[in-house]
Amino acid sequence: MLIEETFPLKCDMEEFSRFIEDSRPHAAGWLGFYWGRTPAECRTSTDIRDALMLHWLEFFQMHRGAMEGARER
Repeated sequence: MLIEETFPLKCDMEEFSRFIEDSRPHAAGWLGFYWGRTPAECRTSTDIRDALMLHWLEFFQMHRGAMEGARER
């Protein structure tokens, strides 16, 4: 199953992380919306949307290896 439109808008990153971990046995992958701003651009912004996006991008970068493993099952 491909889980689409993930984004921690109504949860914190800890809860989002639990969702990803708990869905791992069932997921072939996860998708989310991306506005096209790089992490570097988000870091210099004062917009709350960029701060949320930065945390989300950093989460996926940090967990990339584990998430790629889901595709290989």
